[in-house]
Amino acid sequence: RSNKHPLLMVVAEAGAGKSAFSAALAWPKITESIVPTGFVQAIHFLTEATTPQELARSVGKQLARAVPGFEEAQLALAQTKSDTEQRKLGILERQIVEPLRSLKPKIAVRIVLDGLDRVSINASGSVWAAIESLARLQFMRLVVTARPDTSVPVHPAVYFVPRAADSDVLQYL
Repeated sequence: RSNKHPLLMVVAEAGAGKSAFSAALAWPKITESIVPTGFVQAIHFLTEATTPQELARSVGKQLARAVPGFEEAQLALAQTKSDTEQRKLGILERQIVEPLRSLKPKIAVRIVLDGLDRVSINASGSVWAAIESLARLQFMRLVVTARPDTSVPVHPAVYFVPRAADSDVLQYL
């Protein structure tokens, strides 16, 4: 589904395996090559303590390693925009969104954000603004996980993961 939709939201109750799913997308060794190597260019496990600065730093470092030209696009943005223009941008826009927008990669760029429901109210506005901006980029594919009660300001494609039946879980114990 991530090929068809710029923003896919995987929704499930706590303990249903959203974080395991996210990890499996980013680390092919976990899935024994079911997910191809390089399928995801960046992943971040969100917490109540996640700040926009931390998210920008984490995702930016990963994109610099995985997306050719990304680091150069970050530097070019810093050199071509005035301090005033840069201050108008949030940290996520400055470090992630705008460099990707200027780069326009030929291949899909996938970012996984696990645990959107855990982001603090103080950080949620910046995080959602970045998600909305990234989802508008033609080459972007975002996979975001959250619990069912998470409010979302955009309209993602939603994939609901049902709770496993107790009998199914007992088979694995």
